[in-house]
Amino acid sequence: PQQRVEVFLDGKRREVILSGTKLNPDFRFGKELQKKWDALYAKAVKAGSKKNPDWDAIGEICLKIIEAEPEYYPARFNYAVSLLNRKRMDEAESILTALVAEYPEYLFARSALLQIFMRDRRTKEADELLRTTVIPTETHPAAMSAWLVAQALYYESVENFKEARKFVTHAHEIFPDNPRVTDLWEKYRDWEP
Repeated sequence: PQQRVEVFLDGKRREVILSGTKLNPDFRFGKELQKKWDALYAKAVKAGSKKNPDWDAIGEICLKIIEAEPEYYPARFNYAVSLLNRKRMDEAESILTALVAEYPEYLFARSALLQIFMRDRRTKEADELLRTTVIPTETHPAAMSAWLVAQALYYESVENFKEARKFVTHAHEIFPDNPRVTDLWEKYRDWEP
């Protein structure tokens, strides 16, 4: 709270104070899962962060959770991530688009969708996603960090490296141990405009 952050809102880059956003490491998305599904979900998330994950197996675990607990949307997100990693882009994008529409505060889905748009050079869609994003009043630091990384990659793709560095810096302040943040921080840490 009270941190100044530059965001892309209403088609313009603006500085806002995150006075309304609480970064809570105990924040949970979705309803609480039954113990057996929660343990299985944790296993899938942990497997996804390993070197050379088995995305087929992770996808199958996510599908089991989705069947048992269809309203638990983080499982849908992680299933979409498994699809992205298996090069099933259209299926993943469809799921992510639905998640953004249903759960606009879920920054993980927005982050992944923004990266798909930028990978495919769909700048107008990326701009619209950025323009319509409202930062939630409370979220997990990893979710905010993912959103900041996605914005950094957006600015990098449009060759605005000064802005990219600002978003990387903010992500590093929030979640310096995230491997994606660490990689970008190494790239931008000593960068001078």
